Amino acid sequence: MKTQIKEHTDLKVLTIDEAYDAMVDYLDKYYDRTNSADIGDCVSDLLLWADGKSFDAAVQEDWKESVDKILKQNSAQSKQVNNSQEQAKILTLHEAYNAMIGYLEGFCERTNSNEIRTLLDDMHLLINGISTNPAAFIEWKESVDKILKQNPRIRPYLQLTK
Repeated sequence: MKTQIKEHTDLKVLTIDEAYDAMVDYLDKYYDRTNSADIGDCVSDLLLWADGKSFDAAVQEDWKESVDKILKQNSAQSKQVNNSQEQAKILTLHEAYNAMIGYLEGFCERTNSNEIRTLLDDMHLLINGISTNPAAFIEWKESVDKILKQNPRIRPYLQLTK
């Protein structure tokens, strides 16, 4: 049975960095449940250095492209806010979720990963706002809530130990 999940969830908005961090949290929890090597590789690629940059500049470029594609598709719904004297892109909950799907589709295409494909099959939202797997979207909302409640926010930095 499909569950309606659209209700008022689009009232939440995230910056691009918050959406990125929610994606890392979501995938990290998925990795903890599955121990998927490909998901682990994906999460590792997404971790940041202390300066906020990823290990591989292509990762952040791929994320930006996924976000831009979603915002372009939803240009009537995209919003701009003034954030520290610069314009910051804002994503709704669904836009951020779809940007994550777009990022993972690119990762899957590059790596030809069946594990990522399985994850994606469970994540897609239908046009009417119904999830192919409501549990996946609920977990996404939990990751978003976790990130939005952080004060101060903790970015997914690589922590080296000796």
